[in-house]
Amino acid sequence: MSIPVAIIGFGRAGRIHYSNIVDNPAYRIIYIVDERRPPAEYLQSGERWLNPASPDDVKTLKLDGSLQAVMICSPTNTHHQFCVENLNLGRHVFVEKPLSNKINEICECFELAEKKKLVLLVGFNRRFDPAIIKVRERVNSPAFGKLRYGFTISRDWPYPSQDYLASSTGIFHDCAVHDIDYVNWILGMKPISVNVTHSGGNTKTHNYDYVNIVFKYANDVIVHLNCSRIATSYDQRCEFYGTNGEALNSSFTPGARLTFTERYAASYRNEMNDFAKRIQEGILEPFVTQDDCVATFRIIEACEQSSTENKTIDIHLGTTPMKASL
Repeated sequence: MSIPVAIIGFGRAGRIHYSNIVDNPAYRIIYIVDERRPPAEYLQSGERWLNPASPDDVKTLKLDGSLQAVMICSPTNTHHQFCVENLNLGRHVFVEKPLSNKINEICECFELAEKKKLVLLVGFNRRFDPAIIKVRERVNSPAFGKLRYGFTISRDWPYPSQDYLASSTGIFHDCAVHDIDYVNWILGMKPISVNVTHSGGNTKTHNYDYVNIVFKYANDVIVHLNCSRIATSYDQRCEFYGTNGEALNSSFTPGARLTFTERYAASYRNEMNDFAKRIQEGILEPFVTQDDCVATFRIIEACEQSSTENKTIDIHLGTTPMKASL
């Protein structure tokens, strides 16, 4: 049976996920929820547009007992509200990263999903990319030996509009967050310190043109993250070096004009397939955990502090995830 779903937020991310599930037999899109009416080509398969500014449309969404899941792709400051509302209505939730920019809200959503026995999947799509999965398998194989050093490149293309930059939360929350998450996922641990250098862009909003992030891990591993909004094509590379070998994802074609949706097309499809599988098979253990989200948030805060104060910042994450009161 297909999963009746609503897509909440129909900007860039919402349209990506629409394209990946509209022909997926695991899903049936019932509603597209956005203040702007979607273009006609997105309403040709029986979907209904709901405006969250309309009380009647809000009531329709709330009272539809057939909906089993929602995909939250709206602005970050609305994620928590939509997440809590729909979990309380008994719906499984996929939510784009970050779940929230407040730690207590992150914790509340995960604890509510656990209490209600519902799937909550946070959209760190790099974990579903075949090339990154292959690197992770290599790094964690006996043949690789002991990990000593890692290096990533993440360069965005095309350069974002000024309107986008004005509403974004800076290069660490917007771009580096993906590298931070998948590097920690590959390593199976979190960094203990960070040092950031930067150039160009807006220092007040952390919307730098270039940043170099150096993480130190407890077992003497060093990882460099190189992030930029300037490139001739979307550029995603990583290299990890062990005592017995290397794990490389180093493909890049200058001037190819590749967008992030093209580079990560497979990961977005895999992500949606995974969400459906978790719902259909009752897999409730989070793939991206509460601890992952809280740690990534705190690591980004340390990156921002290092960039502002121009010094190495120790990262104190602790071992016990914070708890919210429900």
